[in-house]
Amino acid sequence: MKVKSKMKSKGTKKIVKKKTKKTTSSAKMDLDSFLETMENSSGDEEKPGKLVRVKKANQEESDSGDDENVQDDIESMKKLKEIDPEFYKYLQDNDKDLLNFNADDILSDDERMTGDDAAAESDEDEGSTAMEGKFQVASDESDFEDDDAAPEGEEDREDENDEKGVITLKMLKGFEVKLREDRVSAETIRKVIQAFNSALRSISPDVKSSSEYHVKGSGVFNGVIQLCVLHLHSAVWRFLGLTERKNIKDLHKVKKWTKVRTPMRSYVTDLTHILENVSSTDILTVLLKHLHQMVPAVVAVHGASKSVLKRLVALWATSPEETVRVLAFLCIIKLTRAQQQQFLSTVLKVMYLSFVRNARFVSPTTLPGINFMRRSLAEMFTLDTECSYQHAFLYIRQLAIHLRNAVTLKRKESYQAVYNWQFVNALKLWGDVLGATVNTELSALIYPLVTIIQGVIKLIPTAQWFPLRFHCIRVLINLTKSTRIFIPVLPFVLEILQSATFNKKHTQISLNAMPFTCILRCTRPQLEELSFRTQVTENIFSTALEYLAAESYSLTFPDLVVPAIVNLKQYLKTCQVAATSRKLKQLLDLIIDNSRIIEAERMKINFSLRDAALIQSWETQMENNGIPLLTFYTNWVKTNDLKKRREANNTDEIADFHLPKLKKRTPQEMNVKAGGSMDLLPSDSEDDEEELELEKPIPKKIKITKEEKGKKFIKKEDNVEEEPSTSAAGPLDVVEDLDIADWLS
Repeated sequence: MKVKSKMKSKGTKKIVKKKTKKTTSSAKMDLDSFLETMENSSGDEEKPGKLVRVKKANQEESDSGDDENVQDDIESMKKLKEIDPEFYKYLQDNDKDLLNFNADDILSDDERMTGDDAAAESDEDEGSTAMEGKFQVASDESDFEDDDAAPEGEEDREDENDEKGVITLKMLKGFEVKLREDRVSAETIRKVIQAFNSALRSISPDVKSSSEYHVKGSGVFNGVIQLCVLHLHSAVWRFLGLTERKNIKDLHKVKKWTKVRTPMRSYVTDLTHILENVSSTDILTVLLKHLHQMVPAVVAVHGASKSVLKRLVALWATSPEETVRVLAFLCIIKLTRAQQQQFLSTVLKVMYLSFVRNARFVSPTTLPGINFMRRSLAEMFTLDTECSYQHAFLYIRQLAIHLRNAVTLKRKESYQAVYNWQFVNALKLWGDVLGATVNTELSALIYPLVTIIQGVIKLIPTAQWFPLRFHCIRVLINLTKSTRIFIPVLPFVLEILQSATFNKKHTQISLNAMPFTCILRCTRPQLEELSFRTQVTENIFSTALEYLAAESYSLTFPDLVVPAIVNLKQYLKTCQVAATSRKLKQLLDLIIDNSRIIEAERMKINFSLRDAALIQSWETQMENNGIPLLTFYTNWVKTNDLKKRREANNTDEIADFHLPKLKKRTPQEMNVKAGGSMDLLPSDSEDDEEELELEKPIPKKIKITKEEKGKKFIKKEDNVEEEPSTSAAGPLDVVEDLDIADWLS
């Protein structure tokens, strides 16, 4: 209220002074002299007439509202006297005229304001001109006017300050043109990085930023990300003068690096932050490809590699998409090689712990990811064998401690610490690592690892753990194939043939396959199924064939297979299952034929058996000549892989498993009898005999007379064909009529 009163006091003083001047001037001249003066003072006749017209209109409006305005002001002064008596007393002492309101003062104020507006706006109406004399409001269309055409003023400066720093698509286009230039400036790189920081801040308010830009809208956000991903890395290399790929190594040694070191530090931090908060596979793929290009800059920024590697390892271990895993690993290995002495030991430790943590559960969906982690981690351990030996020795020793506790304590918890997927996958990993680092420091760990695997097989040698046994056997086979060190594998394979559970006749038939790829233990009901025996037979054949094929060209092959030949011949004499006998008989024949060829060639040797170089040369020659067992194994692997791929692609198609089909017949396909009634159970036609269908006639209920309770007499009804006779033990079992060999062939 005080501010309003002060403003009124200043304005009123000016109005009063101007009013007195006009009153005195108009009193000295009459109407004729006034009109004569108006005609002489202006050459344009329209402006005086309009000026008079505006004044009359304003005067009429002011006359009608004078009384109301005066009363309002008087009431305001009365309220001021009650609210702030000290200020009211100050006005009485210093400006008494302010408290005396009359219609002449208001009229003079209206005339002054209207006159100014009439000189500025000549085409406005009378009412609008009077209103514009009091208020001036900027229109919304002024926001779209050009800056050059806009009038200079305080309001225009405020609008410019509000829009300053907001990134537009036009601005991004200008940045792109500058980044493509041959001579890129450091200021352009700094502005682009600030724009990237602002884009990240728009989706994550927690990001610390000192950028002067602001990103509004998803279109601008995508444009900023696309600009940095596509053009920033090449622009930075051109600015630093690194045109060849071989020179992009030590950026911190380049002279111009100091000019962009601070912006690049901010950019690497923001890039790591956005990788931590993005879940879209497509965006992650693009960002990881960009990060792979920016690895030299990440290395040059001190302290940035640690956080980047941490996020990359998380993506490598937990991402559900294979593409993201591969790109993350490529970034890890490139970044680690650039700083191998500093980060290799830490990266190996973190990656191994992540692998074990995420290899706890194996299923058809998680198995590809676990296999990729195992193979890629084995490649990381081959970068520096001296550093890898420390980690391998420590972790293999931990596996040995778990096995020792299980053997000595014999508790359920100690057994579970060994018989789980984490332990088995760790054995597979170290088998791959030692197989890939032959003739290095890690070769000393082969014997401890083989001893641990053999101890795991012997820990619980029951039929329920046959799947785990085959996983361990395959680790030993891969190890002996890569290292060419003799490992006794055949005894663990042939031991299964002496198992009572394996030789026991099955009591259940399961049409579903039971692959051992994703299981370690079979349940007791599964041991009684036919599929269990089938899978065990297939694994015995495949593991024995793979191991013997690796040793087929060895000089000691005839001596190596003597126990296997004896055990197989003894088992085939007692085996009554046609499918198992056929598989093992085929394996035995291959072993005998290959043994005869090697023994015949061995008789021609004239050099000493102590000469290892000549023995290796002879074995290489035998391998190149083509051994029957090795040739058969090569063809078998191709056929088996093709079969697995076909089953993986056609899992939902029942026809691939040769299962019986339930064929639904339409009424048109059914035979209609002469009497008009349909034969719902027609006899099988010649075409139907080619397929196995469950559409045979269902026998009618058997009616037994009261007189013959001891004998089963079947009463035949009319129009029903005679069914096959049942045995004395009960009704006919359809399963007994099926030949198991046909199902397994």
